[in-house]
Amino acid sequence: MQQIHDSDMITGHPLENVINGPAHHTLHHLFFTVNYGQYFTWADRWGGSYRHPASELDPLLEALAAKEAKKKEVIGKEE
Repeated sequence: MQQIHDSDMITGHPLENVINGPAHHTLHHLFFTVNYGQYFTWADRWGGSYRHPASELDPLLEALAAKEAKKKEVIGKEE
């Protein structure tokens, strides 16, 4: 899993279509081809590089799934 310095994928705020928040920034670090705007989304929309944050893209979900898989693996070895 890639280390991201903010990793915040809180979504659903009514202003996230206009203001770049931490979730936009996290997507920028995951894909490096989207969400370049510093404060607002209009430039990315205009330039075709906007990607809307979705909660299922949260990198924490991948980390939690890996942790759960490892836990099951350890339990399987103990039996």
